[in-house]
Amino acid sequence: MKKKTPLHLLLFFLLGSLFLGAINPRIKIRPMQPDEIKLLKLINDYRLTLKLRPVPLDSALLRVAQAHVDDLTEHPLVNQSCNLHSWSPYGNWISCCYTNDHSKAECMWSKPEEISGSKLLGFEIAAYAEPSINAEIALNSWKQSKKHLAVIAEQNQWKGENWRHIGLAIRGKFAVVWFGK
Repeated sequence: MKKKTPLHLLLFFLLGSLFLGAINPRIKIRPMQPDEIKLLKLINDYRLTLKLRPVPLDSALLRVAQAHVDDLTEHPLVNQSCNLHSWSPYGNWISCCYTNDHSKAECMWSKPEEISGSKLLGFEIAAYAEPSINAEIALNSWKQSKKHLAVIAEQNQWKGENWRHIGLAIRGKFAVVWFGK
């Protein structure tokens, strides 16, 4: 009978590989928090129930997710026409107001290259909850939204995307997940 690798060793190798894989030091990657690790597991477990393969964690998208969740937390949106995919002018990136008509989608899609130097196109789902958010709340809110669920489950316009990369972050009231191909 084959022995299973203990979870703590898998996490050690996973997190170690993230730091070795760093591309651009402008924005540092911090260690993932337990709730972020839990969200990754919840998303991949859910995908398995849909007969989709798990999406491996990617250091470039992790860097983008952490930068964005920090920006959302530290610089809440003042302009109500800008949604959670917007970026403030207070970081090492080009700011943008992402509107609900998706007319500025390139602003989001280009963040992996802009922030991490990665050539990946990134597609983000974001969630907000008061007084704070956690892995379960985030995933449940996305599962209740047809548009967000479609990204996770590769349905509708996302059918056949075959996500190859994922990065995510949770902080305070915000959770973001980036999928890349």
